[in-house]
Amino acid sequence: MTQLLWIIYNVIMLKIERTENPEYILVTLKGEADFNSELELRREFEDLITKKVDIVIDLEHTDYIDSVGISLFTYLKKELIKKNREMAFYRPIDSIKKVFLMTRLDLLIPILEKVEDLEKFGKEK
Repeated sequence: MTQLLWIIYNVIMLKIERTENPEYILVTLKGEADFNSELELRREFEDLITKKVDIVIDLEHTDYIDSVGISLFTYLKKELIKKNREMAFYRPIDSIKKVFLMTRLDLLIPILEKVEDLEKFGKEK
C-alpha cells in the first residue's frame, strides 16, 4: 500500500500553461513548484529564456514552493537579466508570498497583485 501511495504522489505533477502576447509570456503554474517538478520547470524556463519578451509567472494556483522552486526562479531571473529582460510574479497565494518576503526574493522579482499591475508591467518598456 505504501508503494501505491508513493506512486500516486509522484504522478501528481505541476501543470504549466503558457499564454503568449507581444509584451510578455504569462506562465501559469498549477500544483507544487518543488523537487518533484524540477526537471519539468527547468525545461520550461530554459525554453522561456530563448524567447524575446518578458516573463510573468502566475502563482495563483500554485500550492507550495520549496528551495528548489526558489532556486529555479532565481536562475530564470539571472538568465533574463543577461538578455535585458524582466520577470514578475503574479497573484501568489499568501503562503508563497510570505516565503518570497522572508527570502527577500520580492526585492529581485516584483510581485504583481492586480490585473492593472499586469497590464502596466507589459507596457513599461
